[in-house]
Amino acid sequence: MLHTILTGQASIGLVVLFVFCLAVAWATGRAAARSWEPALKAAAYLLLLTVAIRFLHMALYHGTMSDPVEYVIDAAIALVVGLAGWRAAVDRRATTGWQERLVGGRPAYVMPNPSGLTAHVRVADLSGHLRSAFAGPAGTE
Repeated sequence: MLHTILTGQASIGLVVLFVFCLAVAWATGRAAARSWEPALKAAAYLLLLTVAIRFLHMALYHGTMSDPVEYVIDAAIALVVGLAGWRAAVDRRATTGWQERLVGGRPAYVMPNPSGLTAHVRVADLSGHLRSAFAGPAGTE
């Protein structure tokens, strides 16, 4: 798709499709970050999105679905734009506990992840976090 646009052989519809796909890739990255998905999972979503982009290009503009060069170019563009959206939405300063920034106009408490991958969180630590969360943010009594 990008090759067609850059060589000047693209119709206005193909350019609109390209810009739409960029917006969808950005939104996909932001949605993954806002639902606390890691960047690797966002990348997997973006690679699936690339398959959909290739399908739309084939169905609407008689492009090729299985051209590996076109797929790699489209995937690279989707990954760059989508992961930029992911980075724009993620707050790297967030730590466990009460957050300085309000979420939806309300105070937010971030709990540690007790999954097996982060097994360093002990039950005593989790119970302390739960007590803090139920007590409410400091200075609201």
